[in-house]
Amino acid sequence: MVKPGSKTHVGLFDLNLWEFLGMKSILRVLITGLALVSFTGIASAEGDATAPAAATAPAAADVKKGKKVFKRCAACHKVGEGAKHKIGPSLNDLIGRTAGTAEGFKFSPAMVDAGAGGRVWNAETLAKFLAKPRKDIPKNKMSFSGLRKPTQITNVIAYLETFSKAKADAAAAAQ
Repeated sequence: MVKPGSKTHVGLFDLNLWEFLGMKSILRVLITGLALVSFTGIASAEGDATAPAAATAPAAADVKKGKKVFKRCAACHKVGEGAKHKIGPSLNDLIGRTAGTAEGFKFSPAMVDAGAGGRVWNAETLAKFLAKPRKDIPKNKMSFSGLRKPTQITNVIAYLETFSKAKADAAAAAQ
């Protein structure tokens, strides 16, 4: 038998010890369950089911990291002074804009319909769209599959907000 403190004993998570005791599969299930709970936020301290932490508490946005993430968008979209439409529309003044309404760009009927249905771009609607564009607005022309990490989405939205007059006006009004 392996004794605590011996050279072969390395603590509670030593698979050889659990195998010796006939409980190796139980340990693996426990470790997997702990990892899932801590990673996804399935349970809170009280034991209640909750949404994942990323969905309930947005991370602090980093504009510099958002600029880096935006490089993935830059093949089709432009921002900044003198930005013109490319494959996709220019994203200047995106925040507060009704979907499918950038002047001079031919949007898909799906995007125009989303705007006609009341879709206005803000942090919430952009986050949903950037995660899965084809699922959020089916049959839109954007071929990008989406950003997978919530922090990338938060950061790219913060970057886009720096090119939005509506966001700047709201910040000035708050002061």
